[in-house]
Amino acid sequence: MITELRVTPRTVPLPRPWGPDVPVNHVLVVEVVLDDGRTGTGFCWTPRVGAAAVRALLETDVRDALLGPSRTPRWCGTGCGRTCARRAPAA
Repeated sequence: MITELRVTPRTVPLPRPWGPDVPVNHVLVVEVVLDDGRTGTGFCWTPRVGAAAVRALLETDVRDALLGPSRTPRWCGTGCGRTCARRAPAA
């Protein structure tokens, strides 16, 4: 069973920039930890924009799908000042 998902962002300079606005690749290293201690590692990358959005997706929706809903409340985003716990859809 998967017990943990870790996402580590890295910025990797390109030996030859792809263009004046693309001197680096933004890499997300993703580690999955199993209950018996084994780990698996993968990565994804983006040359300009999107790394923060992909990281947010991995650390919320993907993690929730693998481990169950987060037990840490998140801000609703409605401006009400309250927090809302995310809940898994009813089966």
